[in-house]
Amino acid sequence: MKAMSLIKRLKTSTLFVVVGINLVIFVVHYIWMVKDVGTYDTAKFQFIGYTLGVPHTSGYPLHTLLSWLFTNTLIIGEIAWRQNLLNLLFSIISLNFLFFILRQLSLSLFFSFLLVLLQAFSLTFWYISYQSEVYSLHIMLMSIVTFLVVRHYNTGNDNYYYYALCIFGLMFSNHLTSICLFPGLLIYILVRKWRLILNFKIYLYSALGILLGMLPYLYIYARFYAPNDVYVEMHVYDFNSFFNEITGGKFQGQLNTINWEKLRTFQLPMTYKFFKSGEISFLTLFFIFAYIKRNLSPLLIFLSVSVAFNIYFAISFDVYDPWGYYTPVYFLLLILVGIGIENLKQWFQKINPSYAKAFILIISVLLSYRLATIFKYNSKKIHQFTEKEDYHRAIAKKYLAALNEECIFIITSDQTWQTLHYLLQIKEKEKKITLIPIWYEREEFFQVHEYLKGKEYYDINFRNSIKPGLPVFLADKKWIPNFEKFGFKAIPQENGMYRLSTN
Repeated sequence: MKAMSLIKRLKTSTLFVVVGINLVIFVVHYIWMVKDVGTYDTAKFQFIGYTLGVPHTSGYPLHTLLSWLFTNTLIIGEIAWRQNLLNLLFSIISLNFLFFILRQLSLSLFFSFLLVLLQAFSLTFWYISYQSEVYSLHIMLMSIVTFLVVRHYNTGNDNYYYYALCIFGLMFSNHLTSICLFPGLLIYILVRKWRLILNFKIYLYSALGILLGMLPYLYIYARFYAPNDVYVEMHVYDFNSFFNEITGGKFQGQLNTINWEKLRTFQLPMTYKFFKSGEISFLTLFFIFAYIKRNLSPLLIFLSVSVAFNIYFAISFDVYDPWGYYTPVYFLLLILVGIGIENLKQWFQKINPSYAKAFILIISVLLSYRLATIFKYNSKKIHQFTEKEDYHRAIAKKYLAALNEECIFIITSDQTWQTLHYLLQIKEKEKKITLIPIWYEREEFFQVHEYLKGKEYYDINFRNSIKPGLPVFLADKKWIPNFEKFGFKAIPQENGMYRLSTN
């Protein structure tokens, strides 16, 4: 009876902690969450998830389909708000799985609670959670795979590993960096239970995972041939172009491109910067103690190899997006920190229970102090990010308010380009404005020049032709000299814009 009573109390206390984690994280993250349309890719994912469009390579079809389902099921609030809320929910689900992973590894409720909060309020995790992005879904799926691997390690039930393979396959329909988990999954099962590779089931579930990962990509092919009012950034004319786009497309040349000078002067310092300012920091030494228990070796191999490949990807991919690429690293490292703390506690317990109590007290103070410091620092950083979002959003709305006729608008800012697309797709549908982004590419200037001389402009993202004769406006005065070099003349307008013409 006493044992049953203890189990009930443990279950109640665990439930209480889980509810507390979800409540604290949701309230704090919601306060800082972007409530309106974002900038950069955030705005793109916000309107694409509602209109069923297609973003840039590799398409992220699972994120798009789940966004569409959520925004059309939840019928309250702005579309942008719904998308950001879904993003936050993905992040919170991943934190729940992190909590249960730590509990599966025998960490106490209190330490599990603190480590989850450290992850929740780290700068990288907070950044991918406060606005619509694909990385929060990636972390959620990765947390499920990791949880299933831990369950397989603890129980020996092979079904957990099979389920992990299925979710792992599904991850590829959201983000290609999922490949970083493959070496760890493979080496883990070879060390943990190599005979399983002789079982037919492992190949059956692997095939099911591949199917789950590939099926959503058929959506991209179908949407390319949808009506021309659907925004499609990936162009799949045949199977070769389709395969090229879903396997990286224009980013393929930036993969595995380690430039040693750039590595020394930029990528490694950036890695150190995020490592130092993240939730790990002074806890780095604790994950070293994760390796003092040999009976955990298969699980440690999975975690360590996955960390190594994620770090390698982050420093070898020549695209600056540390928020997405370092969050998986911190997530997995935090699990190793948890294992290290538990190992040290047990080691002190064997020597002297009093030492273990003192260790628990010291670690509790250190973790609490670290949590307070990163929350104070990172909340200010997130506030700065939202202020920048507010600034660029205001500029986009100002531009749109000044354009009251059918026209072509030259957009020279990556921050406001997708914001304008969102506003035109969601809020200002009646306005017929074609956006042409100019990023110093000679071909883009040439296309505008040809249009002003009477040639049709082909809008590749909407797959339609714009007949000549529409006025062409530019807002950014700083870009006028660049256009003048290509033979344009900028005429000031009453609405504050500049109308372009050829000399």
